[in-house]
Amino acid sequence: MSTTETTTAETTETTETTGATGASRSTLRERARDEEAQAGLRAEAHLERRVEMRAVASEGRGRRDGTAS
Repeated sequence: MSTTETTTAETTETTETTGATGASRSTLRERARDEEAQAGLRAEAHLERRVEMRAVASEGRGRRDGTAS
């Protein structure tokens, strides 16, 4: 395992290369953030679909009982 430290005016980032894969820890963190963001987007889309389905179901109930506008 090797360690590289990079310093810029704003941040200091330490990158460690992990054994067999050669993937750096910063790359692994980046992937984890991307996966978390994707999971969040999927959850948001799921909730939006549920809201739409409820609205459609509500419309259908209104038509059946004569209360729809």
